[in-house]
Amino acid sequence: SLLCVGLVWFTQISAGGSYWTDLFPGFLLIGIGMPFVFVPVTIAAVAGVSHDQAGLASGLINTSQQIGGALGIAVLAAIANSVTSGAVADGTATPQALVDGFTTAFWVAAAGAFAGIAAIAVFVRQDGLAATGEVALHRTAYLLTGDLATARPQVRDAPGAALATRPRDPAD
Repeated sequence: SLLCVGLVWFTQISAGGSYWTDLFPGFLLIGIGMPFVFVPVTIAAVAGVSHDQAGLASGLINTSQQIGGALGIAVLAAIANSVTSGAVADGTATPQALVDGFTTAFWVAAAGAFAGIAAIAVFVRQDGLAATGEVALHRTAYLLTGDLATARPQVRDAPGAALATRPRDPAD
């Protein structure tokens, strides 16, 4: 949600604005909010994956993030360019036309972020998240230490618990 708020902040830029009042607060909000998105998404993507498939799952999530970011920037740049060109053709001064283009692109980006928040609220099952996250945490601790005691009993009964308590196979 901080991403959404930061993007909405950027829609308030002006042609004569300054970095500290028009941009820095939005950058700060987005910079604080993004780790709260990327880390849980990465954990969720690899939590239920077997040890021998973890590298593949991690590579797929990283690739999808990179491609998604590139496509998102391309779409937003096309929107900003189209609005800016239209405003200049209508006689708007170039600085204000640029602001109009970027403002529209930021509104579209904020709408996309809001749609992501809504999709999470509707489609992500809350009951399985805590167990999956706890299993992932204890599985990681087990893999790092080799100590089976790190897989606590309540975690052993959770979905995907076999991954947390599976003895490490030398072939892995």
